[in-house]
Amino acid sequence: MITSLKIGIKRPVFYGIVLILVLLFSSLFTVNRVINTSYIKNKISSFIYQKTGTRIDGSRFFITVFPQPSLTIDKFSFNADNKTDINIKLLKLNFNSQAIFRGKINISQIIISQPEIKISTPQKNLFMIPIDFSVSTHTQKLKKIFDFLPEHQDAVKITFNNFSSSYFRRMDGSIYLSKKDDTILRITIKDIRFKSYDIYNASFDQNINVDSIELDQLKTIVTLNSKDEIQGQCNFIAPKIKSKNKKILLDSDFIESVFKLSDNFYQIDTPSFKLNYPNGSVAIYFANDQIKKKSNIHFIGTNIHINKAKEMSLLFFKNNKITRSLFQILNNGRIPKIDVSFQGNGFKDLFTGNHLKLKGTIDNGLVHIPKTNLVASHVFGDAHIQNGILDINTNKAVIQSSVIEKGRLSVDLLNYEDHPFQGEFLLDVDLTMMPQTLISLLPNTLLAKELSMVHDVKGRSKAKLNLSLETMSHDLKVQITTADFSVTGNYDRIPGVIALENLRFEYKPDNIRLNGLTGMINNSRIYDLNTVLDFKDQARISIRSGSGIINLESMIPWLMSYKKTREMLSCVKNGGGKLQITSMDLSGPILKPDQWKYNITGNGFGIDITTQWNQDQIENLSCQFQVSDNFLNLKKIQATIRNLSWMEHFIKKKHFDSILVPFDLENGYFHTGTKQSFFKSNLNFTTGPKLYIDLKGKTLDLSALNTITFLEEGVSNACITFNHNTEKPLFDFNGILNTTTLNKIVIPDSYWAKKINTLTKGQPTLIHTDKNSNLHIITRQINLNSPLSHFGTFPLYNRLLPAKPIYFKADRLVTEKLTFTQIDTKVSFEKEHLHINLNTAFLCDLNTKGYINLKQECIEGAFSFEAHNKANIQDLLTCFLQTNDLIDGRYSLTGNILLDSPSKDVLNQLTGSFTLTAEQGRIYKWTLLSRILSVLNVSKLFKGKIPNVTQTGFAYKNISIEADIKDSRIHLTKAVIDGKDMLLIFNGWIDPAKDQMDLTCLVAPFKTVDLIVEKIPVINTLLGGRLISVPLKATGKLFDPVVTLLHPSAVSDGLINIMSNILNTPVKLLDKLSKE
Repeated sequence: MITSLKIGIKRPVFYGIVLILVLLFSSLFTVNRVINTSYIKNKISSFIYQKTGTRIDGSRFFITVFPQPSLTIDKFSFNADNKTDINIKLLKLNFNSQAIFRGKINISQIIISQPEIKISTPQKNLFMIPIDFSVSTHTQKLKKIFDFLPEHQDAVKITFNNFSSSYFRRMDGSIYLSKKDDTILRITIKDIRFKSYDIYNASFDQNINVDSIELDQLKTIVTLNSKDEIQGQCNFIAPKIKSKNKKILLDSDFIESVFKLSDNFYQIDTPSFKLNYPNGSVAIYFANDQIKKKSNIHFIGTNIHINKAKEMSLLFFKNNKITRSLFQILNNGRIPKIDVSFQGNGFKDLFTGNHLKLKGTIDNGLVHIPKTNLVASHVFGDAHIQNGILDINTNKAVIQSSVIEKGRLSVDLLNYEDHPFQGEFLLDVDLTMMPQTLISLLPNTLLAKELSMVHDVKGRSKAKLNLSLETMSHDLKVQITTADFSVTGNYDRIPGVIALENLRFEYKPDNIRLNGLTGMINNSRIYDLNTVLDFKDQARISIRSGSGIINLESMIPWLMSYKKTREMLSCVKNGGGKLQITSMDLSGPILKPDQWKYNITGNGFGIDITTQWNQDQIENLSCQFQVSDNFLNLKKIQATIRNLSWMEHFIKKKHFDSILVPFDLENGYFHTGTKQSFFKSNLNFTTGPKLYIDLKGKTLDLSALNTITFLEEGVSNACITFNHNTEKPLFDFNGILNTTTLNKIVIPDSYWAKKINTLTKGQPTLIHTDKNSNLHIITRQINLNSPLSHFGTFPLYNRLLPAKPIYFKADRLVTEKLTFTQIDTKVSFEKEHLHINLNTAFLCDLNTKGYINLKQECIEGAFSFEAHNKANIQDLLTCFLQTNDLIDGRYSLTGNILLDSPSKDVLNQLTGSFTLTAEQGRIYKWTLLSRILSVLNVSKLFKGKIPNVTQTGFAYKNISIEADIKDSRIHLTKAVIDGKDMLLIFNGWIDPAKDQMDLTCLVAPFKTVDLIVEKIPVINTLLGGRLISVPLKATGKLFDPVVTLLHPSAVSDGLINIMSNILNTPVKLLDKLSKE
């Protein structure tokens, strides 16, 4: 019952409360209608006009009391700045109910629905990037909203939805404004699109190539605190940045960022977000401090594809040359991590090249080395940019088939003209590419020209490559250093494959060093060769050490391929053997071998040389040698010489063609230099003799002979020493020399063989010195025709003449047409004085003695000759005149000749006398006698038989001639031919040198001849036994005289007396013989 009572009481109470509430709510709705009267609306419209300056018709707003006190304005429009019209479809002001109950009006919320902004003239640089605004100013402007609110109100919330403009499709959000607390802004914007001129000004456009920015959605929460700082975060959904050629610069699905703004500082931090383009992830941090005047933007990227980043960067930074230069160098690959920043004094010049800093890693990248054709691929390393300097460091990369084990490239990207740079690379080089690589690095150089002739290179080497280019320089500086390496290849200047090992190569600008070079070049072995090539002013070579074994079989054809050496070795066709180089020092212009300075030592062995005429010249040559630019030394020379044509530069051909080959050259020593040369050696001939020669002089020709020694066991042991002092005789002879030794070392019928044979007539000649060093010459036969042919030009002071006397003996000596036998002569020499003492000699059976003194240009001498009762005078005439069948009969001859005249006129100034007698003989041939008999026969003065000389000869009982010689004329003082048929007496002279005569002759017939007097009346009887004789005259040439009858008055009394004395009877000359 009690329960029922309780239920009964509750029901009325419940219903009462409900009724009160219904009445209460009903009153609120009733109040809404009452408040929205025209009167109240006009009051409110007047209030709004006072606050905003905008009139609102009362019919366009509605006041609500329940459930939320509010003021709703439909289609509210106002002009913000005479350019911007804002149209709001619905504006609702919500009032705080509690404040109303307290008697105050507080607007708790302002709701703006579907606002739309229309700008009559498009406003460029709407957002003014670079940002340049005062946060406090904008905060104050925002808080001016409180000017439209009751003075006591200190906070309000503004909510807007479906906000649209030409920059976005829809924006929703809210702003909480407070005079005491932070202002909070929450916004969501969809389908955003900004053009470049909406974002930044013209100065910024010079560096950035952006046409538009698009986002599907942007969400942001922003807080404005009491310090006039704006802080917040933004979420960008599907952002895209496009360039002016509509290419995408950046594309991502979602970006989140936080920011902080103040009057003097603003900062935007965007944590890492994924990029669709360029592929990868990136974080962006931006800050600007106006007090410190510093701006920076910082990008941190991961997994960036370089080519995409290059494409984006070149489009985005349209005038940033440092970016363009960077991607001319760096291509392809991926960047696992990159840190890029720009730091400047303001946002305006933030993106200039010198403000860029970059730090990143490279995977599988591609690097173009500036000013070269070198491209490094598969690059793994890191890159840095600071102050416009790009530094790329790699621990792994590949250039074609070569591997970069470590590398550094530093490029000045701000020097837009030539990009000076430095690079240092540690390489594992494939030497196959080395020639072409160096050619590309060093174009138009002598080294490049030589490298163009290198091919088929094989090998690898560890190397260090340094590259550098200084600003305003067109010449790339290259430096290369290698470790020891081995290589094979071909070089067009050297035949055959070149194989080198243990080679260290170093190249600096204009300088190449080859150290420790060992290997095979043209079948020749070299060891530890150190070479420097300098190309600074002119190409120069320097070799300071090294050794090797040179194979002449392959080396000579190579040397013959060069003009200079081909001229030097013109007579050489090929050769064999080896040269062992023990040391080498060489320097000079590469292309001017004649200016080289060098010193090379070594040994030669087994060397054979063949001439162009396929003549084996030198066989099995061995020696020690030293070659320099000033001299050539060959020591301990051993060789077989088969041909001497290689000596043509030193000795005339006729001389070396006379020497018998082959012969062995033993223990030779050869030296030739700029001041003096010499050659010493033993020559062993196969015929037995040995010859030691010693030449010394400026040139090695015959004038340089110092000593010649002839050795033949048991035959010759002689030394000829030549004096180079012009005040001394040409040579000194010591020992014994048999000319048979000379014949054994010369070739038969050669120039010197003929000379020796002409001189000795093939008979051995012995030349020796006695204990006083006097020279003795003993020979069987000697021919002086050739030496005497030069007698007229032979100087009195001749260095061929020895200082001591020469004792000369010969069985037979031939000179011109004369032959001497059993000669014993002493020849003495003094300065400008030659004395020849002829102890004895037989000249045509004449025992001859005498002397000759030669003084300057004069000759003085005296000779006597005699022959007694010799069997046949024809022998004498044959010897002198080389004519037979002239005359016979026994004879005797004595006489003398004196010389005292200038040597050039000696044959025209001979003096002396001689006496000749002959008996019981017959004259067979004598032109003068024949002509005399012919005249007698023609004149018919005699009747009878006149002797015919040419048929039976002219018989004589005796001949007696006495004559004097003056100025080489023979003056007949007595000349009688006592013939069997007639007597002939001569008077006058004969000049053999000029081939002239002038003789008078009386001819007296004997009783065996009948006298003819028919035609001569005057001579018609024999008077008292008186004999008649005929006078004749003979003139003209000796062997072609003119004979005429002579008038008796022309005959001297002396001639008549001679005939009278001979005939012991008076003689009457025939008168008027000429008339008859």
